[in-house]
Amino acid sequence: MYEGEGKSGQDAVLSGENFFALVGWEAVGLGGRMVLKLQGIRSNGRNEDREVHLLEFYLNNQQALQLGNTLFEASGNTPPRRKRSWLDRLIAGKSG
Repeated sequence: MYEGEGKSGQDAVLSGENFFALVGWEAVGLGGRMVLKLQGIRSNGRNEDREVHLLEFYLNNQQALQLGNTLFEASGNTPPRRKRSWLDRLIAGKSG
């Protein structure tokens, strides 16, 4: 899965030597799929490599949803609640 696979928690994260600081991103929709473009600068404590690296990931919509939920959870937040449509509110008002 990643370079530190087999280790758990902070030990797995800290053992990697291939860290990047995220400096930009873009998501481009392709119908039922998307391209997630991440830009990063190598973050290994040395200042010699300040080149911006681009990584492109092709995701289907389900993977994008799972990734978004994982990021919300990792940050200690919850995904925003979807606002109900006027029809859903009307139906809920009649049955409730």
